[in-house]
Amino acid sequence: MSFSYNVDTSVGQSLSNVDVNSAETWLDVKQLIEDDGGPPVDLNDLSFEGQTLNDEDPVSESGVGIGSTLTVDVRSGVITYGMTDVAEPPPDPGDNVAHLRDGEVLNQLVAPVSAGIAYELALYVRGTIQWSVQFRDGGSSPIGPPSTGTAFVGTDDPNLTLQFGVATGDTGSVEAMITLVASGPATIFDLVSFRPLPG
Repeated sequence: MSFSYNVDTSVGQSLSNVDVNSAETWLDVKQLIEDDGGPPVDLNDLSFEGQTLNDEDPVSESGVGIGSTLTVDVRSGVITYGMTDVAEPPPDPGDNVAHLRDGEVLNQLVAPVSAGIAYELALYVRGTIQWSVQFRDGGSSPIGPPSTGTAFVGTDDPNLTLQFGVATGDTGSVEAMITLVASGPATIFDLVSFRPLPG
């Protein structure tokens, strides 16, 4: 027995009539989706009506009807940071977006930085991101407590929204570690600005 499903991805891609054998698992389905031009298996989560489909579960035992639409949430375990001015929102972020699950962490080391200078952190986000900036000395040892904050944009908002934070380098600072942690599902554009504020 075989099943046929439609697939929508969180990056706007749609696939029609993905044919699946009833003996296959949802991991097999994810591989079929990748083979059909969809996102890589290791960067997607498959769900139906808001419920995650477990990789090991057989398709035939899931209760997902033939012809149903499955959702693929594409995420990224790696983010590429551009430490430049983020002046305009991304017109079409496409692949330059990381979809994070609850608790996923992204880190970026920035060097050099200067002590006594206030830096502005700017990023486009949807959902909730807890951010921290830990200034460090030349031996990569922390200097002082980290600066922390929250970037929040409702997940019902279809747009990524620019959010800001400010951190000041402590005496002896030569580098800064930026850490971003998702609180619940979150989306972040992979251009993050960390620059000195005008004096």
